[in-house]
Amino acid sequence: MASPICSWTTYSGLFAPPSSRPQGDDLSSFLGPLTRDKQLSDRAKVEMAATLRANEFYHAIRKSSSNSAPGPNALPFEVLKSAPHKWSLVLELVFTHQLHFHPRLTPLQLVSTLVLLHKKGPKSLATNYRPIRLLNVDVKILTSILVYRLQRHVRNIIHPDQQGFIRRNNIQTNIERLDDMLQYFKLRCGRQWHPRSRSGDS
Repeated sequence: MASPICSWTTYSGLFAPPSSRPQGDDLSSFLGPLTRDKQLSDRAKVEMAATLRANEFYHAIRKSSSNSAPGPNALPFEVLKSAPHKWSLVLELVFTHQLHFHPRLTPLQLVSTLVLLHKKGPKSLATNYRPIRLLNVDVKILTSILVYRLQRHVRNIIHPDQQGFIRRNNIQTNIERLDDMLQYFKLRCGRQWHPRSRSGDS
């Protein structure tokens, strides 16, 4: 197992807050070309901002993974799945009050448990571990509901080249497109065109 000192040195810097945050103008200049023509419709904005309903929590609980590790409060999904109707009503009350009367999560809801998973190589090296954060199940359910809502409108605000992390999209699409482009240039340019390769590649 990696020593506590090495682990602290490696991961304290990784998860430290940024020394400076990007300013609004910087973000606009970076995201502008990607989002200029990609805006949520007024109807979509209303749907996204609508009060969270018990049926949304119910379906999120039913679809949650039973093998998911719990967060700091140690409450597993199995407890919620034992009575999804009751828990959905409880979570509706909690988040209706939390988000619409006090539009921010509580400090306890923002806390997560950091776990290090060994990838490969010597276990004595901290760099051979992959850190993951375990959130409390109520926050996981909230994020899954928001993701589900956003999925209905994501194609209207995401650039068509973005394939990963979008339902029914596959990164294979971009790989095939890149292969088509390579074949096109080979046919068009013949022997005069050669893709650049890294030194040492065979």
